[in-house]
Amino acid sequence: MKRTRNQRPPRGIQSITVGASVLRALASVSGPVPLRDVAKAAGMPASKAYRYLVSFAVLGMVRQDDATGLYDLGPFSRQLGLTALGRIDAVEVVTSELARLAAAAGHDAHTTVWSQLGPMVLRWRQGANDIAVRINEGSILPLLTTATGRAWVAHQPAQITAPLIERELEALHASSGQALEVLRARYGERVEEVRRLGFSHSEGERRSGIDALSVPVFGPAGVAFTMTLLGTHGDSDFSYDGPTVRLLTAAAARVSAQLGARSRSDSDSS
Repeated sequence: MKRTRNQRPPRGIQSITVGASVLRALASVSGPVPLRDVAKAAGMPASKAYRYLVSFAVLGMVRQDDATGLYDLGPFSRQLGLTALGRIDAVEVVTSELARLAAAAGHDAHTTVWSQLGPMVLRWRQGANDIAVRINEGSILPLLTTATGRAWVAHQPAQITAPLIERELEALHASSGQALEVLRARYGERVEEVRRLGFSHSEGERRSGIDALSVPVFGPAGVAFTMTLLGTHGDSDFSYDGPTVRLLTAAAARVSAQLGARSRSDSDSS
């Protein structure tokens, strides 16, 4: 509905607006909760929250467990969520955010999806600064020797990545002469670092003078994309606590939220 500049916003139904805070409270937790927790999260007395819960239960938006008395989202809420997710163009969401990220950070950026051969570059966007390196869309990136690859390894199931990792380790062993055990331990530590920090970092690893930062983007089923920034070494602040990594992680969090990802704390505790 369009409004003129001086026109007042249309009046809604206040009780629905207030009641929505109850649904938000249930959506913000990882499982069934008692009435007192719903009321506290919704910012209202328990007696008021209870009345809303009863009404929402009639609609199927809330359910109460007969045995425990705990409340959770109901079947109609789940149906609405699934319908909304089904109407999201995930590629469009991540591509739009990628363009904004490249402009805000001033660095080249790309996003990848998983393929049978490993991470595949889906989209590349140029930043405001000089091009660090043009990566062709459709390119397959290594898992172990790129920031992007390690972001995938840190969050993909091991049974999916293990065959590709073993092939890369064999190739690294043949080219460097280093023992497989040494290489496996080295890159295993790098992957653990990604899990600990929440992002992946690379300095001149794949191409001399090119640094990279990469983060995972999550959907309902797990990691769905990665988003990566590239910059020339010395001209880019890719420090672990710098503004660039904050821009990148915030962009990935926005895309993850739009794709319907569970919070990482909920996922880690399940």
